[in-house]
Amino acid sequence: EVTYLPKSQNRCVYAEYEKRKPGLLGYDVTVHNHAEDVALPHRVHDSGKNICAKIVDQTRGKLEVAPCFLPPSISAGPYWVVAYSDSEGYALISGGAPKHSAEGGCRTGMRTN
Repeated sequence: EVTYLPKSQNRCVYAEYEKRKPGLLGYDVTVHNHAEDVALPHRVHDSGKNICAKIVDQTRGKLEVAPCFLPPSISAGPYWVVAYSDSEGYALISGGAPKHSAEGGCRTGMRTN
């Protein structure tokens, strides 16, 4: 569980990342997040197109993600592309660098990313 996605909203969760022409603040990816309440009637929580990402290190898959209207230097959080396949149409994105030992490998930090 993380602060921005409580367990009560952990139903049909997905994020879509779409490359775009870099804007004034340097963002070059539009992020769309979707989640639903676990309990009926499954109220939708949708970010629309209000979240953006800046590619910090394309080779290592490092991104900074923040609201599109704020400069990345003020509010962006670290995200990493852990796995990606254009032909299969998926990417596995991690909130921050996975650096803490955990069962089966490693995990990111707690609560925020």
